[in-house]
Amino acid sequence: MTAQPDLLLVDAHVHFHDCFDAESFFDHSARNIRRAALTLAAAKTWLGVLMLSEIQGVDHFARFLDSSYDPPSLARWHLSPTEEPSSLIARRDTARLLVIAGRQIATADGLEVLALGTRRRFADGEGFLTTLRAVVESEALPVVPWGFGKWWFGRGLLVERAMDEMGCSAFFLGDSGRRPSIARYPGPLALARARGMPILPGSDPFPLQGHASGCGRYGLVLEGGSEFDVRPAEALKARIRRLRTQPRVFGGPIGALEFLSDQARLRLRRRRA
Repeated sequence: MTAQPDLLLVDAHVHFHDCFDAESFFDHSARNIRRAALTLAAAKTWLGVLMLSEIQGVDHFARFLDSSYDPPSLARWHLSPTEEPSSLIARRDTARLLVIAGRQIATADGLEVLALGTRRRFADGEGFLTTLRAVVESEALPVVPWGFGKWWFGRGLLVERAMDEMGCSAFFLGDSGRRPSIARYPGPLALARARGMPILPGSDPFPLQGHASGCGRYGLVLEGGSEFDVRPAEALKARIRRLRTQPRVFGGPIGALEFLSDQARLRLRRRRA
C-alpha cells in the first residue's frame, strides 16, 4: 500500500453472500464509506476496510485472491494481494478498499463468534466458551457479535460470564447494522460500555437481495499510520487490540420498518428453502 491514509473507516462485520453481485458489493461499500469519511473529516484522506466474516463452507476471500476469478460484473475493480495472506486491496479509479479475511463460527449454544483477520478454519458446533477461547488463543481478532435473539435469556448470561471470567481485554463485542435503533440497547453491550470495553460495529448484511447496498454503512474510525503499509491486517488487529476506550463510529443501526421487513424476508426465505 502507498499514500498512507489519515483515517481508517472499518466495517468490522461484512458478509459477501452468493446472491450479491461483486461489482455492486464493492461499489456500495466504497460509496457508503466515502460518504461517511466526507462527513467526518472532508480534508483528510481515508481508506475503507471490510472485515469479512465467512461461514463454514464459504470462502469468497479465496475466490477474490484467485487470479482466474474474473466475473464480468467485476470488470471495473482490480483485486490485488498484499504481502500477507489475509488481506487484499480492491481498487477502482481513485477508490481503494482493504479487504480482510475472517470467519464466523456457529456454536452449540446458538451463539456466534467471529475470528477476524485470519484464514484459519474453526469447527462449528463446539460450546461457546470453548470456541471463544480457541479464537482468543489464535492469531485472529475475537468478536462476539449481536444477533437478533442470540443474546436472549441464558445465552446473554453466557456472554456476560465470558466477560467476567476472561476479562474485557480478551475479546470484543460486536454491534450490528441490522439491529433496530428503537429497541432497548442489548444488555451485554450496555455492560461492555459501562466497563469501558470497546465495541466493534459492522454492517452485517443478510443473504437478501439489495443488502449489498448496506455494506460499509456502519463501523469504527481509527487514525491511519505507516504501520499499515506492508501487513495491513496484522497492523489493524494490533491497533484494535490496543484500544482501551471506545473509538468514534460512523453510521448506525436501522429503523424499525427496515428491521421488520428484514425479519419477514428472512423467514420467507427459510420457508422456501
